[in-house]
Amino acid sequence: MNDKAKTLGTLQAGSLTWLLTKLMPGDYLMEPDKGEWSRKFCVRSIKTASEHEPLAKYAMTLCFGIQHDGLAMPFRFFRITRVK
Repeated sequence: MNDKAKTLGTLQAGSLTWLLTKLMPGDYLMEPDKGEWSRKFCVRSIKTASEHEPLAKYAMTLCFGIQHDGLAMPFRFFRITRVK
């Protein structure tokens, strides 16, 4: 952790921002899309994670999921990938 990250404060273990800082390049996590507020929350978490890990870069993609049997409703989620 660099000096700037030390001044940013400690991340709450288990939070989305904390999880993002634990990703290795190529790893991703999925977060359900519950509307505009959840998108803004993901963007804010990515920004904060980038401040804690300045060398890390993230990509967020909106995806659609369906069950294999097709009986459940399709759902939307964000795939947040650490690309660098």
